[in-house]
Amino acid sequence: MSPPVCTCPAGWQGDGRRDGFGCEDIDECSDDTSMCEQTCANAPGSYSCACQQGFQLNDDSRTCQDVDECTSDNGGCQHVCENDYGSFYCECRDGFQLGSDRKSCQDMNECREDHSCSQICNNTAGSYFCSCLEGFVLAEDGWTCRDIDECLTDTHGCSHLCVNTQGSFSCACPEGYLLREDGRSCENIDECIDDNGGCSQVCEDTEGSYRCACQPGYRLEDEFMCSDVNECAEGRDSCHANAECINNEGSYECYCRPGFEGDGRTCTDQDECETSDCQQLCTNTPGSFMCGCQEGYLLLDDRRSCDNIDECSLDDRGGCRHICRDTEGSYYCECEPGFHLASDLKACIRDNVITANQGGDGEGAVPVQQTRGAPLPMAVGLSIAAVLLVLLVLAFVKCRPRINHSADGLKNSLPSVFYKKPLKDPVEHIYDNPKFLPETSISKAVSEKQVHVILPPQPSSPPPPPPPPIGQSSRRPMSRRSPTVSPAQPRPAPGSSRRAPQVSERAENPYVLDPTRHIQHRTSVPGQRPEVNNDDTISEHIYETLDLRDVPVSMI
Repeated sequence: MSPPVCTCPAGWQGDGRRDGFGCEDIDECSDDTSMCEQTCANAPGSYSCACQQGFQLNDDSRTCQDVDECTSDNGGCQHVCENDYGSFYCECRDGFQLGSDRKSCQDMNECREDHSCSQICNNTAGSYFCSCLEGFVLAEDGWTCRDIDECLTDTHGCSHLCVNTQGSFSCACPEGYLLREDGRSCENIDECIDDNGGCSQVCEDTEGSYRCACQPGYRLEDEFMCSDVNECAEGRDSCHANAECINNEGSYECYCRPGFEGDGRTCTDQDECETSDCQQLCTNTPGSFMCGCQEGYLLLDDRRSCDNIDECSLDDRGGCRHICRDTEGSYYCECEPGFHLASDLKACIRDNVITANQGGDGEGAVPVQQTRGAPLPMAVGLSIAAVLLVLLVLAFVKCRPRINHSADGLKNSLPSVFYKKPLKDPVEHIYDNPKFLPETSISKAVSEKQVHVILPPQPSSPPPPPPPPIGQSSRRPMSRRSPTVSPAQPRPAPGSSRRAPQVSERAENPYVLDPTRHIQHRTSVPGQRPEVNNDDTISEHIYETLDLRDVPVSMI
């Protein structure tokens, strides 16, 4: 038979057996099974809930409810009772403080503590009020005091300045015035009495102030100090344009520059050339002078002495084509044997080039081959034959159409004759080298021109026919002056101003007109010497092409 089962009643725990553990009370308050909100009290086999002071147990015997103590006799408070959770407290109205019993109220003196009044605090029963000192007025907030600005009213009585202060005011005077004993009016101060007002030179007192001034020739710099005026640097002097201005303290002085004389306000030039040590030339200049040298001399480094210029030592040897001879202050050119000087006295011309007859009209020149010892009749016959040949050529040329030769077509034109002016001078030389003819613009021909014929050598050409006998040559008027043959002349004596034409003795190298070359016509200003460059080309002149068909037959 199984043993019986023993159980413990509610609120107890154990096996329920006597010979065992039996039943023990359960402490519901310790194992959180009581469900009490505030206080739990254990009992054998049970427990009970309770509430703290200021609370009361609800009907569920577990939760607590706050007790409002203020509902009963105001909680014993004299003024105000404030309920709190599980309690209450008393308060007093403004101006009072809670007594030691924490229920009664006593008047509080706000003026003893940190009151809000900016100046005066006045305590009352349960309150206080603020007031202000003399010269102040209470602001709208009732606590702060605002200063009264007496200077804004007409009662301050100050003659010049009114200075407001906290709760009061005072009268003052502007700079340069002193307040009188009445504390209201002001009188002027003479600052110049004390240390000249700080002015370095002149102190001038004014009403309520003063100013510093300077003597003539000085300028006020910083209201007190005077500095010298540099009239010379500022252009305020009255010195002459040729004078030097020297500034000094408070003034200036004028001194005429070297080379001038006067009082500095007026300066006149001195002529230093009257006493100069120039070796040759002296040129007076305003305030000075310059030494110079005559043509052919060079001024030395001492700017006084002159030294001869050796033109022959220059790169172009004075322009001489062959020989240059230096002289004192000048130079001259000479030619090698077989040459003679051209009209420019620098270029050299071969002696075998024929020039115009000195006694002729200088209208032209053509080459002639002289036959020494030829009889007169033969010369006359040759001249007549040459004239006839020229006439035939001219007739042929007149019948042919004219060709207009322009600057662009100059290289494709027929051979031409080279004319030279001025008219009154005879032909001085004939160029035999085409490089002597510069290429330039073309212009119309002018009347009365002299002729230079360029005769380049033609070894392959047959020799020209002999000229007619002297005296039997004829000339014929044409639209352009035709060149004429000049009879051979004997060579003039040394020193003669004009050389006689020479005939080439080299029969194998006669001089004839080359129809493949272009000989140009040059016009120049009458009476003006042609300009010859270092390369023997004539420059700054006008050229035109003359058709060979206008040349007499005797030239072909």
